[in-house]
Amino acid sequence: MKKIDIFYSALVVTALSINPLLFTSLNAAVTHTTKTNTLSYSVAKILHTRGIEEDSAHRLAKDFFSDKEAEFAFMLDNFLNRCDLVSKDDVMDYISTLVLHRQTIELDSYASLIKMVHSITKTMPTQPMLKELLATANTNFAYYSSAKIL
Repeated sequence: MKKIDIFYSALVVTALSINPLLFTSLNAAVTHTTKTNTLSYSVAKILHTRGIEEDSAHRLAKDFFSDKEAEFAFMLDNFLNRCDLVSKDDVMDYISTLVLHRQTIELDSYASLIKMVHSITKTMPTQPMLKELLATANTNFAYYSSAKIL
């Protein structure tokens, strides 16, 4: 009976002593995953593969998104879910080109969405696609307007 009590006591002590180590490594992994899944990180990575220094690429991407990255990500996801003409990789390449040239894009603007699709596909969107782009722009505008109020 005493051997079992000693065994369980040793097991509890071991579990309690290892727990902070596991928590620290798990927390670091979650933080790293969160940082690498952001739009600014993705754009900076594309710019770095194009030959821009890593620090400069991160600075350019951070300046482009400033503090509106979450809103931009929502609007971009809305666009990608509605528009099947372009892939996410093509859009990210387009956005990284805008970042490199320090241009802007408004995903709540119908004209900007048409320009982006036209620039990526090199063709004019069809009439049904134009209707989808208009609906996307309206949805993004409504979201962005409500986000500015909050």
